[in-house]
Amino acid sequence: MVNTEGSRDLSKELFIRKHIVRVLSDRQMAILTGSLLGDGYIHPLGKICFEQSEQQKSYLLWKYEEFKDFAYPKIAKVSRIDKRNDHTSNSYRFFLKQYFRSWRQAWYPKDIKTIPYNIGQWFTPLSLAVWYMDDGHLFKGKQPLIASECFTREDLLKMTNILHSWGIEVELRTNNRMWILQSSVNNFMKLISPYIVNSMKYKILDPVTT
Repeated sequence: MVNTEGSRDLSKELFIRKHIVRVLSDRQMAILTGSLLGDGYIHPLGKICFEQSEQQKSYLLWKYEEFKDFAYPKIAKVSRIDKRNDHTSNSYRFFLKQYFRSWRQAWYPKDIKTIPYNIGQWFTPLSLAVWYMDDGHLFKGKQPLIASECFTREDLLKMTNILHSWGIEVELRTNNRMWILQSSVNNFMKLISPYIVNSMKYKILDPVTT
């Protein structure tokens, strides 16, 4: 019988080829976990794409520096034309090499992005900060939310349970967006603020220290 849970296990060890293994650091595991909850995408053959808008290029460069030993050297500019209005939008992206086939199995077991069952082993406050930098914003300038619609409610309950254990209460709206309750905003900001890069600080509030 195939162990389907085991096949979805996130691991620091990347098997490059026979007898060649590379190991991600704990910091890289945390950032990669947050990125894949957010905007990151793993191609079927194990290549990971990171892409950000032109306005967030400095954030993309921060990620590149964190993973440059696993990345292809080129950071490419991508231009797309919206045929509805002929507007051109620009973004930048880079790819990690095809070392992440086991991660593809963990995140896309049926070719649909799914939160791995053992994500709690690698999800840290740094992961949460990266996820928020990718997919979060302040609603009306005061309430943090994460655009998590791509995941099922069952998946997101894994994450809300983790946040609850950290003293952060979350409401899942009907569209599966995660809203940080006002009573937990300060705890949330205290937790992620040390990891927010300069170009993303517009997304946070200064936590109240007591």
